[in-house]
Amino acid sequence: MAKKYYWLKLKNDFFRNPEVKILRRVAGGDTYTLIYLEMMLLSLENEGHLYFEGFGDDMADELSVILDERKEDVQFLMTFLQAKNLIEVKEGDQYFMNTIPEMIGKETESARKMRVHRAKEQSKQLPTPPKRSQCDSDVTESDTEIELEKEIDKEKEIPHEKIREVHLQLANHLFNKMLENNPNVKKPNFKSWADTFRLMTDRDKRTVEQITYLIDWSQQDSFWHKNILSASAIRKQFDRLVLEIKDKRSNPKNNYRKGSDRQEILPDWFDKGEVKPPKSAVEELKQINPDLDAQVEAMKKLLKEGK
Repeated sequence: MAKKYYWLKLKNDFFRNPEVKILRRVAGGDTYTLIYLEMMLLSLENEGHLYFEGFGDDMADELSVILDERKEDVQFLMTFLQAKNLIEVKEGDQYFMNTIPEMIGKETESARKMRVHRAKEQSKQLPTPPKRSQCDSDVTESDTEIELEKEIDKEKEIPHEKIREVHLQLANHLFNKMLENNPNVKKPNFKSWADTFRLMTDRDKRTVEQITYLIDWSQQDSFWHKNILSASAIRKQFDRLVLEIKDKRSNPKNNYRKGSDRQEILPDWFDKGEVKPPKSAVEELKQINPDLDAQVEAMKKLLKEGK
């Protein structure tokens, strides 16, 4: 599948928009505006739609985890956006940012490379431009758009066969660990989680052992078990989690977390550049959860049925 690039096209008068000006005038307005931009970028891959996956208490709680923002700030912003008709609630678990469709720019990777190549060739052929007046500069800048680029792969275009059994096992393992901390945790979108783990092994070159270790460690940690509530959170915080574990290992005084008797020791194999997951990691998952095979088979059946 060809990689696609998306970007958010902001008109040069975006910050002069009445709704944005009102938002920026309230206490903490600049923070709300930044979260608004983050939400728009997050919705690009689904053409303005944001979906509630169920790992948070509600949409505001879920977005606060994904965006690393305070839930109270996200909740206030969503209330404001609904009041100004900038976001619509559809079917309870789906939100639509109605200004996004006209602000999306996209192209394939090959088209992007060709565009960059042509721009370089044209710049070689052009003579040195004369120095512009301030007036000309102002006119040129007023006609431009601010483009915020974001590289993403559309989840809905990912064939089911690319999600391997080990990815479903990791998704199920994370969910079971979360259940140990909160028996009432909502059932997630296992296909979405499994695909995130696929990206971690195939694109990020993380091994199954590394991912399994961070799942176990984060769900036993007094701080991180409240923040690692999805596969995307594991992927986003991967490097930060590794650094924290290393810090605990190098500092004997911090070898123990409050509320846990687990010693923070990062395995020797963690820093190795293994691409293929060792068999022992898969077997370890099965030992932790004897019913794992049956649960994975059930999930695979649902995926084949398109559920």
